[in-house]
Amino acid sequence: MTTQKSLRRFGTNTAWLYGAETVPRFVSLFIIAVWSRRVTPESYGVWLIAQSTVELVLQTAQLGFASYLMKVLYRFRDRRANQYFGFGATTVMTVTTVTLAAVAAASGVLTRAVLGPNVRSDIFVWLAVYGLCAQFNNLAVQYSSSRVDYRSYFSLVIGRWAGNTSIMLLALLVFDQDFYSFVWAAVGSEVLLLPLAAYQMRGVCWRWRHPRIARFAWRFSVPHVATELFSWGEARIGRYLLAFAGLGAGVGLLGMAQTFSQVYGAAVRPAKIVAQRLVGHALEADADAEVYLEFFHLYSCLSLLCAFGLALFLGDVVRMFSADTYELAMVALPLLVFTLYFQEMYSLYDSLAFRHFKVWFHAWGMGIGFPVVAIGTVILIPWIGFVGVALAQLMGAIARAVYGHLFCARLSNRRFRIGEKFGFAGAAFGLSQFAVYYGSPFQVRLVMAVLFTALYFWIYWRRRNSLFPQAAEILGRVASVANAR
Repeated sequence: MTTQKSLRRFGTNTAWLYGAETVPRFVSLFIIAVWSRRVTPESYGVWLIAQSTVELVLQTAQLGFASYLMKVLYRFRDRRANQYFGFGATTVMTVTTVTLAAVAAASGVLTRAVLGPNVRSDIFVWLAVYGLCAQFNNLAVQYSSSRVDYRSYFSLVIGRWAGNTSIMLLALLVFDQDFYSFVWAAVGSEVLLLPLAAYQMRGVCWRWRHPRIARFAWRFSVPHVATELFSWGEARIGRYLLAFAGLGAGVGLLGMAQTFSQVYGAAVRPAKIVAQRLVGHALEADADAEVYLEFFHLYSCLSLLCAFGLALFLGDVVRMFSADTYELAMVALPLLVFTLYFQEMYSLYDSLAFRHFKVWFHAWGMGIGFPVVAIGTVILIPWIGFVGVALAQLMGAIARAVYGHLFCARLSNRRFRIGEKFGFAGAAFGLSQFAVYYGSPFQVRLVMAVLFTALYFWIYWRRRNSLFPQAAEILGRVASVANAR
C-alpha cells in the first residue's frame, strides 16, 4: 500500500507540473501565430529589453533569498517553515517596493536611456507596478512549489498565463497597441493574480524583526546574490549588447528562439523536479546512495534524446506558427536547446552539491559561466549577430557542466561517465546543426533521428544492468500497482 501511494503521489505531482509547464507553452504556439503577424521583431525586441530591465531589478531586490526560501520550505515541515519564509518574504517585498519606487521616479530617464525616444516616458511607472505584483506572485509560486503543493502551483501558473494571454490579445486585436500590448498584459495579469497568490500564502507568518532567523537567512542567501545576478546576466546580456549594437530586430529574433526553446524544459523538467525530491531524501539518509547515480544516467539519456529531437524538428514548428519575419529565429534553436540540455546536466551536479552542503558551488558555477557568455557574446555578435548570442550561451552552459563534473568527481566517488555523455551530446548537436545548416528535408532528418535514437538506445540497453540496476525493481512496482488497479 505504501508503494502504491508513493507511486500515485509521484504520478499526480508530475501530472500537475506537466500541466503547468506544457499547457501554456503548447497553447501559446497558436497565440504566437497572432502576435507575430502584428508585432515586428524590432517592437518585440523593445518589450524584451524593458522586461529584462525589470527582471534585473527583481533579481537584485531578492537579495539571494529565493534559493533560501526554497531550501527552508523543503527542509522544514512544521511551523518554522512559515516563520522562516515569512521573514524572507517580508524582506524581499520591502526591498522590492523601495527599489521599484526609485525606478518609477526615474521613468523618463530610464526610458530614454534603455528604450529610446519613441517610447512613452511613463512606461517604467507601469512596469514598476508590474514588478511589484510579480514579485509577490513569484513568492506564492515558490511557496506552493516548495511545499509540494503542485495543484496550487498549477492554478497560479495557469492563472497568470491565461490572464496575460487574454489581455494581450485584447490589446492587439481590439486596440492595436503593438509592443504596448505586452506591457498591459503583464500589468493586468499580475494584478488579477494577487488575490489567488495571497490566498495561497495565507499561512505565512509575515514579520520583520527576528534576529535568529535573520542570521540563518543571510548565511544561506549571501552566496546566492551573485549567483542570481550572474544567472540573469547569462540569459539577458545578449539582448542588451544586440540593442546597443543597433540590432533591434536581432533582439526580437533571439527572444522568439528562446521562447520556442523553452518547450524543451517543459518536456523534461517536471518529471525531474518530482524525482529529484525523492532522490534528495535518499541522499539525506545516505550521501552515497546509489539511486542518485542511476537517476543521473537515466535522466541524462532521456533529456539528450529529447534535445536531439527538438533541435531537428522545432524549426518546422516555428515556420508553421510564426510570421515570415521571425523565420530566421530557427537558426538559433539547436544552439539554445542544447544550452538547456547542458544546464539540466549541471542542475544534477548542483543537487548533489547541495546535499553535501556546498552552498558556494552554484555561485562559483555561475561565476564561471557568465564571463564565458559575456566575452563570447562580445566577440561573436559582430560576426553572426543574434546567433552569436545563442552560441555564447551554449559555450557558457558547457563550461558550467564541466565545472560541475570536476567538482562533484572530487566530492563523490561515482562514475559519472562524463566523456561518454559529452561525446554523444557532441554527435547529436553536430547532426542537428548539419541538418539545419544544409536545410535537410524532413524525411532525411527523420531518418537521422531514428538511427541515432536506435543506436543510443541499443548501447545503453546493453549496459542496463550496470547503469540501471534498480530500474527493473521500479518497473516491477509500477506493474504491480497497475495490476492492482
